[in-house]
Amino acid sequence: MKNMLIKMSKYDKCVNENLYSILKEFDSEILNKDFGSKYKSVNGLLFHMLDAYGYISKHLINKLQLEKKYFNLEDYDSSSLDSIFEGIHKINDLYIDILTNISNDDLYQEITSRSGNKGLSAYFYFYQIFNHATHHRGAIQLILELNGYDKDFSGVIQNYNIKKF
Repeated sequence: MKNMLIKMSKYDKCVNENLYSILKEFDSEILNKDFGSKYKSVNGLLFHMLDAYGYISKHLINKLQLEKKYFNLEDYDSSSLDSIFEGIHKINDLYIDILTNISNDDLYQEITSRSGNKGLSAYFYFYQIFNHATHHRGAIQLILELNGYDKDFSGVIQNYNIKKF
């Protein structure tokens, strides 16, 4: 399971880099436009992803008593694609580092959530964050397509070279 999570983390990093290369083609005005979704804009969705990545990393680092590798959301500008992706790239590298160095015992350690739920493992939290990011990348694609911006986000899997991991 640990090896699968490492591959998922590397894949997540790869598709985030691909997404960044596509979104760099858009004007800031489009990326910050309120499309009427919960997080309003494409950058709003990306910043929410960054926030979730950061929260889960802090939660796991604290609960598993790992070496502190702090991630501060306040260091990033929610209206700047470059700033958001700087944070996403750092957090992707942090997840790869944590997963590479975490023990199997820690991976299956029960962690209490901030709302007090028990019985969830670190494995679950990692799996969930990767699903969360995939969900929001799909939402970004849908928002742009429904508003006439024809950029191929669906080709991500074909552009991913699974053999390199």
